Amino acid sequence: MAPKTYQTITVVIPLGGEVTFDVEGVKGKACVDLTKSLQDALGGDVTSSKKKPEYFDKETEKAKLKTGV
Repeated sequence: MAPKTYQTITVVIPLGGEVTFDVEGVKGKACVDLTKSLQDALGGDVTSSKKKPEYFDKETEKAKLKTGV
């Protein structure tokens, strides 16, 4: 049996500050797809984006299926 892999999204909402998202365990643009509904719920204005090295890795079919894209 293969070990389970986990995907996490950490959202930091400081008082009067900038909201940040940190996505772990996701490859490719799936991280953007996972956080889109959260961004929309919070107003949808993205002022900056910093992509981790995993963003540039090829996402797996399994990740594509989970995000629905």
